[in-house]
Amino acid sequence: SSWEDVHQTLQIEGCCRMTKLELCNFQAAGTVDDEDDEDADYERALKAEEEMEDALLSLLRVCPRITHLSIAGSFQFHPHRLFQSIPALLPSLQVLDLSCCVWMDDAILLTFVR
Repeated sequence: SSWEDVHQTLQIEGCCRMTKLELCNFQAAGTVDDEDDEDADYERALKAEEEMEDALLSLLRVCPRITHLSIAGSFQFHPHRLFQSIPALLPSLQVLDLSCCVWMDDAILLTFVR
């Protein structure tokens, strides 16, 4: 096998042992403000956040031992797929820090708890 295969295996094995992950203020990069086209800005920001959510889901799929996850201040929009996936991906999760998340409200919290 190649060095890249060995390196990737080591990275995944390391993730398998991880129990805490803090991604405070995890924000999508590369969104451009276009004063003339707010709809285009919104679409770009939403697409960037969906890609960021995909990346985080990929990481969590190989980190099932996480007991503490912080996404405090992260995401501009509610990460629906992430929220739906957390119970299955992180069965040992004990602490989920959502402080300073602008999209969090009581309805989202109640839906997640149920």
